[in-house]
Amino acid sequence: MADGLLDAVRVLDLSGGSADTVTRLLADLGADVLKVEAPGGSPGRGVPPTLAGSSIPFAVHNANKRSAVLNPLDEHDRRRFDELTASADIVVDSGLPGAASAYGTSRHPFYDATTIFPDHVVGRVVAILALAALIHRDRTGAGAHVHVSQAEVVVNQLDTLFVTEAARAAGASEIRDDISVHAVCPCAGDDEWCVISICTDVEWRCAASVFGKPELVDDPRFATAEARRANRAELSAVMSAWTSARTPLQAAQLLQSGGVAAGPMNRPPDLLEDPQLAERQLFATMVHPLISRRLPAETGPAPFRHIPHSPRRPAPQAGQDTRTVCHELLEMSSDEIERLIAEGVLFGPAGG
Repeated sequence: MADGLLDAVRVLDLSGGSADTVTRLLADLGADVLKVEAPGGSPGRGVPPTLAGSSIPFAVHNANKRSAVLNPLDEHDRRRFDELTASADIVVDSGLPGAASAYGTSRHPFYDATTIFPDHVVGRVVAILALAALIHRDRTGAGAHVHVSQAEVVVNQLDTLFVTEAARAAGASEIRDDISVHAVCPCAGDDEWCVISICTDVEWRCAASVFGKPELVDDPRFATAEARRANRAELSAVMSAWTSARTPLQAAQLLQSGGVAAGPMNRPPDLLEDPQLAERQLFATMVHPLISRRLPAETGPAPFRHIPHSPRRPAPQAGQDTRTVCHELLEMSSDEIERLIAEGVLFGPAGG
């Protein structure tokens, strides 16, 4: 883990599904993330889509982690879990009511992300909160328990709407609604589209020039923001007539160069070839021993200058690191570890 930003941080990962993104972000920054799984492996290993019998989401969201399998029904394994918890800086639990409870403990700080739709957004919020709690611990010596509701995170993203509607309900007369025009316009090709936003009179003059119709600048239907909003259908027809003769990228580039906010509709394969994303090296090729094809995967939360990337490793097989974890963190002898694996108390990787 040397040279990683978080190489001194140990994370006990009890999460599953898209909540794995929380610990993947920490692992990408160099944290030693240990995924603790029950016998048979995490349920997330079966989440579709799959390739060659392996879950693609699990492979992507669990890269750069280690895996140890402990049996929550075994009293000795529950004690081993307690020892691992005591050695961790962060414990992440996304289970319901909490994977930690299966091992008979909830005494240490953990970060719990329940599961509804916006998993990936909330995962990034939880990662920030976990690091904030670590700063609090380093300053005060006290741990923290952060409970994150996915619903509340998304609700808070609508805060300006709540404030506006509250002011409207209170009878405020100074509220001015957004009267910009945002349109999704068809482009050349099958099911190809471009998004255009016109927010000001200056932008409208620029758009009319790009469309080759300067006479529309003073057309009473479009001369003001209020008029453009009232005649949105007619304005959309004008824009669509122009975009339909061009590809999404051509339309967006011409509008952007003319001072108008626009962008092509991108499908996932298009993003892999996006020049800006390629320049910033957002994606890297992921290689996994159980997946026959090389797949693109996120390289990390953001590029850094003067700070090297942490080492990249594929998502672990269930129990792949049980032996190492028991030896290094629990100070168990090799003979004891092998005996317990043979007895079915501890679990190594399949076939190992």
